[in-house]
Amino acid sequence: MTVSNLIENLLGSDVELPVRIEAYDGSAIGPMDAETKLLINSPDAIHRLVTSMGKEIGFSRSIIAGEIDIKGDIYGLFRINRSLKGVKLNFETLKIASRLLDISGLKDLKKLKPLDPPPEEITPKGRIHSKQRDKEVVSGHYDASNEFYERVLDNTWTYSCGIFRTEQDSLQEAQDNKHDLICRKIALKSGHRHLDIGCGWGSMAIHAAKHYGVNTLGVTLSEQQALMARQRVEDAGLSDKIEIRIQDYREIDDEPF
Repeated sequence: MTVSNLIENLLGSDVELPVRIEAYDGSAIGPMDAETKLLINSPDAIHRLVTSMGKEIGFSRSIIAGEIDIKGDIYGLFRINRSLKGVKLNFETLKIASRLLDISGLKDLKKLKPLDPPPEEITPKGRIHSKQRDKEVVSGHYDASNEFYERVLDNTWTYSCGIFRTEQDSLQEAQDNKHDLICRKIALKSGHRHLDIGCGWGSMAIHAAKHYGVNTLGVTLSEQQALMARQRVEDAGLSDKIEIRIQDYREIDDEPF
């Protein structure tokens, strides 16, 4: 009995999967031409799903650990929920689930313990919001590489929500709307000295200096962010108005702003 056989038995023969699932034992289920493929690379993925408090965290940890991969259209995964609505929890499904655990090497549910979280999820040590811990947390997240963030961010390199004034607004326009709203709320004027704490890749600083004529100090704890922000400031011709520092905001001593 293969993983795909058991999944098929669990779902029922009348369920049409919107994705293709390929398991570590070489078995597969779902349409060959599916836009989304779910690759179960290890029995540890099943272990995590069974022992996690909620299936979402087990699934997420399996992706981080490389035990599950997603190929193609990631949104196809959301359609799986519709396929699972018809699955009833009864003696037969429990028997199939037990068999799935068995072929995955998970023999005794009573002794089954959760796997340790992937190394990427380990909680930093030290006092919360101490300078050292904050630097480690920020660096661990934002120094993943600028190449990575270039794939997931818009042209403004903004890592937070935007303001869509109309349905026709692009993501870049929504981010510009947000930056402008912030500038107006704090009443920026030409000649002001503006402090941007957690300046990211420099988008807010660039907008404020370009459109409101202020002098901006942007601080970040991420070396990769600072590198990109400085380049973007130079490219925008605003090096005389914007300074980017790698610095904890609690160490700034050249007020006022």
